[in-house]
Amino acid sequence: MLFVSPFLLLLAVRRRLLPWTFAVLLALSFLLTLAQARWGYFFALLFLLTLPAQLILVRQRWLGAAAALAGMVLPLLFYWDNAFWPDDETAERQAAERIALAQWRAVASSLGEGEPGPILAPWWLSPATAYWSGQPVVAGSSHESLPGIVASARFFLSTSPEEATEILRQHRVKWIVSDEAGRVATNAAAILGTTVPGNALCLRFEGGGAQAPAFLSFIGKQGSCVLYRVADLPGK
Repeated sequence: MLFVSPFLLLLAVRRRLLPWTFAVLLALSFLLTLAQARWGYFFALLFLLTLPAQLILVRQRWLGAAAALAGMVLPLLFYWDNAFWPDDETAERQAAERIALAQWRAVASSLGEGEPGPILAPWWLSPATAYWSGQPVVAGSSHESLPGIVASARFFLSTSPEEATEILRQHRVKWIVSDEAGRVATNAAAILGTTVPGNALCLRFEGGGAQAPAFLSFIGKQGSCVLYRVADLPGK
């Protein structure tokens, strides 16, 4: 259906079965989708609205019905095939992600049972951390947490104890949970629109207490998840 649609659309416009302005919008949304995938929703909606005009051009009713059915069912079948029978590389990646998420949940849940206090974590894991721990998280799960997301990114990329302690003090942070150092650094740099400093704080977390600042107490590590407790902050 997708291969013959361009010809059917041109023919539909020529026979005035479809307004030319609608065809222009469809073409524009297609070009925008090629540039940014988020426009794909609008392209798909506009394309579905053109299906009646395209099917009118197919004289045999059974052929038109078959084309419509294939256009609706085939994408769903491809999705199911990829979801339930992924290739080896995808299956291994999904298994690793499930293990990492289970490890993160175990650490976050333990914080809810222990000494309560605000948590600082990478932004993409903060909503789950807040849910599992029951504690406030600096980079929360709503649009109002945008300043907290920026603050957590600044903390992970901080290069001086003064900057890091100021962020911890401002948000009254009790616990710090970090993920794989390279991933945290890359995401934080993308948020701040900068490069990763060679001595960024998050790069020192994976080494445990030996490399961490004195105001952070190393609690433990489970997989890529590293847990620190905020000790006495200097100048407090």
